[in-house]
Amino acid sequence: MYISDDMATNPILEQLSIAKRELSDLDQQINDLLQKRAAARARVDAFELSAKYIQDMQPQGKTAARSSASPRQRMPSDDWRRIFGELCTRYQSGFGYDEVMGVAASLGIGDLKKPSLRTKMMNLANSGYAERLDEGRFRITQEGMKYFGLLKPETNEASEQSAHEAPQVTEGAGIPFFENEDVDDDVFR
Repeated sequence: MYISDDMATNPILEQLSIAKRELSDLDQQINDLLQKRAAARARVDAFELSAKYIQDMQPQGKTAARSSASPRQRMPSDDWRRIFGELCTRYQSGFGYDEVMGVAASLGIGDLKKPSLRTKMMNLANSGYAERLDEGRFRITQEGMKYFGLLKPETNEASEQSAHEAPQVTEGAGIPFFENEDVDDDVFR
């Protein structure tokens, strides 16, 4: 359709032209927003995937939640102190899972499950608190003795022993010498 000069001055045609420009501008803004939305969605997807990967790599249960919340070293529970104090007294050359479970039972401590105990012992070994002697056999290290509060409180040192010798436990080894703020007792649940 041909628009004559007198139609170009028609207010309706002017409004039509303005509306078409506004619509074109809005279409362009929508396209820009769709592109920005697609980029933001890709970032969200990438972060969600990363968060899931990190979460899958973290230990499960209360331990993971507490360790990420506090930069302080968590202290062992009184139950673990008693168990490892007794183990160090009875089994100075090392102990296995069955000995740990037997000591826990003899002390009347919780319902200890073997899979949880395996995880606990491997975590202690990885942290340097226990030495893995062979498959399923461990010994508490000097660092572990400090961690569990099994050394003399006035010196916090054991007698002169090499790192490979079994540490000597002081009298009352099961008595904790630390304040019990962050307790690691989730294995008993």
